This record gives sequence, structure tokens and C-alpha cells, in this order.
Amino acid sequence: IWREKSALRRHRNQAMKLIGRVDSSEGHFAREKGDLLRSLHNKGLLHEESSLDDVLSITVEQMLSRRLQSVVYFKGLAPSMRSARTLIVHGHISIGD
Repeated sequence: IWREKSALRRHRNQAMKLIGRVDSSEGHFAREKGDLLRSLHNKGLLHEESSLDDVLSITVEQMLSRRLQSVVYFKGLAPSMRSARTLIVHGHISIGD
């Protein structure tokens, strides 16, 4: 949980710095903003047309629900989070090949 809280704090701090910037018309600002929003969109936390304000509304629960262990449990492939983790560690569930 602390790892996801830390990642969320980094994303929020970056978004607040970008929101507070006065020189928002510069190319560097646009690239940095685009990189942050694209990264969070690729992780499934934001929609494609989201803004920096939407970054501030992301919760830890949303970040934790993106973990493979949570997906396996909520899809009904495992009776508990612990057994979902066991299935993943033992190689019964994997991503890709």
C-alpha cells in the first residue's frame, strides 16, 4: 500500500506543480503535461481527454485495483486476494506468453 501511496503522491505533486506554473504556454510545459496524462491513461487511471485536475482526484483504491492480484480476485478466478497472489507467484496466471 505504501508504494502505491508514494506513487500517487508523486503524480499529485507533479500535477500541482504543473497547475501552478505561470508560463503554461511553453513547449516544455505542454510536453510534461502530456507525458503525465498519457502515463496515467496507459495505466488505466484516467480517460484520454482528462485534465490535470483529474489527476488530483485519483485515489489509492483506484491505483490498487489495477494490480494483477486485484484483477484476478475481482474476475472470480481466486476466492481471496491471498490465493490470487499465490496463483500468480506459482505461475498459474501470467500476462503475455
